[in-house]
Formats: sequence, C-alpha cells, structure tokens
Amino acid sequence: MVLAVGYEFNAGGNEADLTVPSGAQSGIKLNLRSVDADGTESGGVEIAGGETVLVVDFDVNRSFRIQGNPNTPAGINSVSFQPTLRVVVQDVAGSIAGAVSTDLIDVSLEGLVVTAETIDPGTDEEFQTRTATAVTGADGAYTIYFLHPGTYSVTVATPTGFVTTPASIEVVIGASADEAGVDFAIVAAS
Repeated sequence: MVLAVGYEFNAGGNEADLTVPSGAQSGIKLNLRSVDADGTESGGVEIAGGETVLVVDFDVNRSFRIQGNPNTPAGINSVSFQPTLRVVVQDVAGSIAGAVSTDLIDVSLEGLVVTAETIDPGTDEEFQTRTATAVTGADGAYTIYFLHPGTYSVTVATPTGFVTTPASIEVVIGASADEAGVDFAIVAAS
C-alpha cells in the first residue's frame, strides 16, 4: 500500500498497491558496474586490498514514480517503485550543504527538492548514478551526502511561478570534502 500525499488516484482515495517492476521475479539487484553509451559494461567500483567501506545511498525522492498525470481527467493510475541507489567509497565521499531562503510569505521552504547533478565526472566513471537529491527542512536547510569527487550543478525545484537566484550553482567536490554555504533565494518569476 502506498500513500500519495497531495494526490488522488483515479480509482478514488490516496492509497493504492505499490508495484515493483520485476521485483517478484528477481528482487532488487545492485549492479556495481557502469554501462557505457554503447551499452557495454565496464569499470565498476574499485575494491582496494584490505578494507573498503562502500556506502549505498537510497534516494527515496527519485525512487517512487507516479504513473499518470494528476492534471488530466485520466488522473493517477498507480505508483511504481524503481529504487535509485548510489554507491560511493566512504573515505572519498563528500557533501554539499546550504539553505534556501525567501522574503515571500506565500512560499514554504520545507520539502523543496535540491538536486546535485554531475557536470564533470571527476572520478565517477566507475559509478552508475550521477544525480543526488535532498529535501529541505522547515528552515530551508539541506545537505546532500555521499557525493563522489567531481563537479556538480546544484539546483532547487521551486513551486510554479517562482525561481531561485541563482538558478544553479557549480560546486567542486574533492575527496572527503564537505562544501557548505551553497545557498539559494526564492523569488517570483518575472
């Protein structure tokens, strides 16, 4: 059973069965190899001699897909669970932190999705997922954890009619680096 907060299914109500594509046949698999543009598997996570600690980060925000459109007469049919996992070696993982603010009284800072997307892969050629998200708290603060070294474009999804300034921020993450002060302000769209 899944609860669709703020949405109603076309069958009525905000609860429905959750589907997991291929889940009943094969379960959830974690493939630590990357797939090249031509579809060939290569790379993989480098496991050094001794002890290597891998962090598997489950991105809840990107793992549940609404099937249908709430803005059409057909409505929402279902919700599909397609887990989005990121893997990073713990001793090289970094983070990006900041806050979203606004002077507008009709905009909530809680629950905004902040996305960090790789624009220069750095050392991430061995990883599959190049996007990570976090959700802002009531005060607009956020932290995106477990990022592998590289350059990221950070953006905030805003309510309709609003934008952020700046629109995006480029952040370079080094090995084990924690970058703070990646801040945005919400303003009315012009």
